[in-house]
Amino acid sequence: MVKPRYSRLDTNDAEAEAEADAFENGMRPRRGSTQCTTDARCARHLSTWSPALEAVEYVDVEFQNAFHQPSIYRGAPNEEREKSWFDLWNFGNLNVPLDKLVLLNKSTATDWIRVPPEHGGGVSGAIEVFHQIHCLDLIRQYTYRHEYDYSKTPAFDAEPHMVRAHIDHCIETIRMYLMCVGDVTPYLMISAPSRPLGELPDFNTKHKCRNYTKLQEWMRENTIPGSSENQ
Repeated sequence: MVKPRYSRLDTNDAEAEAEADAFENGMRPRRGSTQCTTDARCARHLSTWSPALEAVEYVDVEFQNAFHQPSIYRGAPNEEREKSWFDLWNFGNLNVPLDKLVLLNKSTATDWIRVPPEHGGGVSGAIEVFHQIHCLDLIRQYTYRHEYDYSKTPAFDAEPHMVRAHIDHCIETIRMYLMCVGDVTPYLMISAPSRPLGELPDFNTKHKCRNYTKLQEWMRENTIPGSSENQ
């Protein structure tokens, strides 16, 4: 496995900050200007505004994803596996400043849940990736619902048609995100004459990923005290 190589976003880069401010204010970049000479510029240029952008670091990772590759996240449910999944996404809400709503294409006139002044005074929000992982976890649980007791899981404490609607929402959430990012990383084919198609896909592929652990750490530090987990 390739050893991860981390590259911190340079939030002290004055030029990157100026370009980020211009982007946030809707200004077009200068003709001929370079937008992605640093990770900081790329992250800001290619992302919707988020308070968590300051936590973004990049790491080179080679996925270990063969069909029978051992993983704590794979296989039949047990207490350890359920906790491992839960810990991936179980976070509360964060403060989104009112003056940033325009960057999210949202109106201040909407009856948003407000955060107490002592915790920022903005709007209560959450981070998409944790909702997306929650959705994937819920779909996983749904496939094992007859093999494991999920009676204490809030998402399953509803009428069957509402549980089904939740699952369908989660499938749609993941579909939209995967089509949005459009991962174009190639995976290669190994010759395998004994297989029906004569080939075996190599799913151990190289990716440049955002450091998920850093996002979790940032979220723990910025969660509004007393807010509920991301459902």
